[in-house]
Amino acid sequence: MPSPPPCASSARTCACTSATAPSWAELLARVFATDVWLCPHCGGRRRLLTASQEPAAIRKVLAAMRLSADAPELAAARSPPGEIGIEF
Repeated sequence: MPSPPPCASSARTCACTSATAPSWAELLARVFATDVWLCPHCGGRRRLLTASQEPAAIRKVLAAMRLSADAPELAAARSPPGEIGIEF
């Protein structure tokens, strides 16, 4: 089996040369072309303060931010625009 061709991008920006999976920030930058660490107000670099996985702690933080901890109601599925229905 032949080996894959070498990566065309530089080693600094390519996730394929890393022994670990890309971070969520790298994935968001790749997909949405945005730097999640860049503050839109001052242009400074953001930093991660904590990552919580406890539901009670998450609800407390969201309540302090006056955000709902409840999942939004799911919308009903619909046909793509312009389609009335599927004929069999």
